[in-house]
Amino acid sequence: MKLSRLLAVLSVFVLLAVCVQADTWYVYTPNGKTLNLRSPLNNAVIGSIPYGTRLETDNQLSTSTAAYVTWGGLSGFVKWSFLVKDPPPARNAGKASAAPAVTAVPVAGNLLPTDGEGAAMIQALGAYIEYTSSKQRTGKFSAVSFNAPVKVKVTADVPKNKTIDYWVIDGTRYDFLPWVPTSFTLDNVTGSMIVEAVLKNQSSQTLLSAEAIRQSRTGETLLVKTIHARLCHVKSDLKGAGGWLSSFDFTNDYQNRATKKQETGGQVTVRVKATIPSGKKISYWKFDDVKIDFNKNVTEMIVHTLNVSKTYEPVFGATEKTTERENPPQDDPVYYKVTCRNCTFSGGGYSGASSGTVPAGTRITVTSKYSSSDISHWRVNGSVLTKRITPKNGGDRVTVDIRTSTVTLTINKDTVVECFCVVN
Repeated sequence: MKLSRLLAVLSVFVLLAVCVQADTWYVYTPNGKTLNLRSPLNNAVIGSIPYGTRLETDNQLSTSTAAYVTWGGLSGFVKWSFLVKDPPPARNAGKASAAPAVTAVPVAGNLLPTDGEGAAMIQALGAYIEYTSSKQRTGKFSAVSFNAPVKVKVTADVPKNKTIDYWVIDGTRYDFLPWVPTSFTLDNVTGSMIVEAVLKNQSSQTLLSAEAIRQSRTGETLLVKTIHARLCHVKSDLKGAGGWLSSFDFTNDYQNRATKKQETGGQVTVRVKATIPSGKKISYWKFDDVKIDFNKNVTEMIVHTLNVSKTYEPVFGATEKTTERENPPQDDPVYYKVTCRNCTFSGGGYSGASSGTVPAGTRITVTSKYSSSDISHWRVNGSVLTKRITPKNGGDRVTVDIRTSTVTLTINKDTVVECFCVVN
C-alpha cells in the first residue's frame, strides 16, 4: 500500500517535471512577418516560422534570450521577444505572407563568412552574396544581416563542367525562362530571404516539403497576382493551359484549370509570363516589393507549389530609373590571355600593354618595338604571319612574310604574339 502511494507521488513529480520542460508559445511579430529559426551550429537562418504558429519550447536547451524549438522538422533558436503566451490577433491579409522553412540545415563547414548585424538576413546556398556598393565590405558571404534594406548581388557557385538547373527562393522553386540566370541583384529587401542555386542532377536543400506547406497553412487568404503579366495553371509537362488570368485564389481546394483535376489548397503551381509592350524590354522583376534584376533576359517563369501570397510584376524600360543594362543580357563572356614579345597591344580596354586578358572576339592592334624596315617576321602562337601578294612584274601570286610594324588580330584563344627583327 505504501509502495503504491509512493509510486503515485513519484508519478506526480515526473509529470510536473515534464510540464516544466516544455511550454506553449505563439509567434508574434509586430509587422506580421515570419520569425527566423536559427541554427544552433552557426546561428545561420535555417527556417522562417509563420506568424501565429504554435510552438513548444524546450526549456532545458533554451537560453535567457532565445527559445529552443522544433518546427517543420528543424530544431533551433528563436528570440523570446517574438513569442507570446496567447494566440495573437489575425494579421492583415494584405501583408506579405510567410516565407517557408527550409528542409535541411546547411553544413557549417561549407559556409562562407557572414556579415552585418540586424533582425533580417539574406542567406544563400549553392551561391554567394556580394554587396553592390563600394562603401560596404568587399568579399563573398553566405549571409548578410541588416535592419535597413541593402542591395546585394547573388551569384551561383557553379563548378567547372556543371550547369545550374533552377533557383529556390524562400522554399519555392522557380524555373526561369528562356534562360536560367546565373546571378541577380536583390534590392528593397525588408525581411529575411533564403535563396539557393540548384545544379542539374542535384537536389535542393531548401525546397519546401508538402508537410511543411501543410504546417504553414493558417487559413488566411492566399492569392497569386500579376501586374503587366499574366498567369495560368500547368499540366504535368508544365505547359500552360486553361486560360490566362491576372490573379488566382488558392486558399482552399480548387480545380486545376489545365488538368481539370482537384488540387489541395494552400499551394499552387503556375506559369507567369510578362506582357511586354511594343518597343519595350524588361529592366527587372518585382516579387511583391522586392526588386530582382536577373543577368539573363527572363520573360517567363514556372512557380512550383507556391504557398504564400505573391505578386509578380515586370518593370519595363525607363518606368523607373535603374542600373540595369541597356541591351539584353548575354552569357558571361569568356576571356583569353594575350602575351606580346618585342611588341605591345591595344584593344579590349588596354593601350600599349605587353600582356592582359580580353573577351573572346576582341580585335586588338599589335605594334612592334622595331621599325618596319628592321622587322624580319611575326609569329602568332608559333606560326609565322604571312600574306598573299602579286609580284610587281606580274606572274602568279606568292606568299610572303608580313613585315609591317602593326598587325591586327581577333582573339579567340590564349595568344602569344612575337615580333622578330632582321639579324645582320
